[in-house]
Amino acid sequence: MADWTPEELAELEALAEDAGVDVRDIVPSIVIPVRRARITVSPYQPEYVDLARRLCSQFGATDQDLAEFFSVSIKTIYNWYVKHADFREAVRLAKDFADDRVEQSLYRRAIGYTVETEKIFLPRGSKVPVVVPTSEQVGPDTTACIFWLKNRRRAEWRDRVDTHINGKDAGPVDLSVSGGAVAVLTEADMEAVRALLG
Repeated sequence: MADWTPEELAELEALAEDAGVDVRDIVPSIVIPVRRARITVSPYQPEYVDLARRLCSQFGATDQDLAEFFSVSIKTIYNWYVKHADFREAVRLAKDFADDRVEQSLYRRAIGYTVETEKIFLPRGSKVPVVVPTSEQVGPDTTACIFWLKNRRRAEWRDRVDTHINGKDAGPVDLSVSGGAVAVLTEADMEAVRALLG
């Protein structure tokens, strides 16, 4: 959370104010460079449910981020999950919501999308600019396509190729040498070949 923008920090201050606490008391790692000692008693408050929900759904906060925000240890966050089902469920649903948003964004990036924009023109001889609404097409991103397909269609798009060597009727492989000598691989030999081929 230390890398948040000033706008995000302002929103955090608003969230803290909504909960009736000073943000400098909640987020010492952002506001005050010297960290204070952690509180050993779990300072859980019911208002934390909504704060945690908003942090996870809007900012993609992790458990570690929540611990820093509430100025507790990660172990305390895990204890809250166990002791407070409403907190646990709010965080789980909010994280699912954030993950779904990222998945939708990846999908849109993979297939391309349209962005509604405005172009501003100043016609020759005019002192008044003209604003024209436009639509711009953002083309598909090859990397997003590959990432999507490798995860959603693993069998067809993964990098690894499985190679199986079998003889006639799925039996051992016969290796014939032009001089007439014949070697037959045993099952142990086949396993060694499979191990070499990966």
